[in-house]
Amino acid sequence: KTLNRQLDDVVESAVGATMSTVGFVTFIDLSSVTCSCGAFLTHKPNVLEVQVAPETRDIIWKNAHIDKGVIQGRAFLANVLLSLGAILWSIPLAMIQALATADSLARIPGMEWILSFDEGTLRGLINGYLPVVALLSLIVILPIIFQWVAVHY
Repeated sequence: KTLNRQLDDVVESAVGATMSTVGFVTFIDLSSVTCSCGAFLTHKPNVLEVQVAPETRDIIWKNAHIDKGVIQGRAFLANVLLSLGAILWSIPLAMIQALATADSLARIPGMEWILSFDEGTLRGLINGYLPVVALLSLIVILPIIFQWVAVHY
């Protein structure tokens, strides 16, 4: 019976559920919100979870129907992958530092002129600015990745 329930949860999260386990109640005043969040709604513990909802514009409505167990599994997987990315962050940084130099660019066929152009002035410019620009480009991509993970996963 537990296996069937878990399979139903996975199928509903992939296909979409016809009914949701999430409900929203709107109150007119703050005292009603406070009373309803603190009241016991059933005699069985952990059957209903009541909390104040975020702003309406902050809710991703297509994710509102997803089962709590599926959300917890996705959150765990996302945290593991983001932690792994944080640990392995030094790999792309080392690659940028190693490859973003005039000497490594000169190894590309047809780019040997970089080393001798204008008596080495371009070489100093590339060695000084290319690693910084490459690193900043990588840092600019991070918020886009985090936003995608937060919204779609």
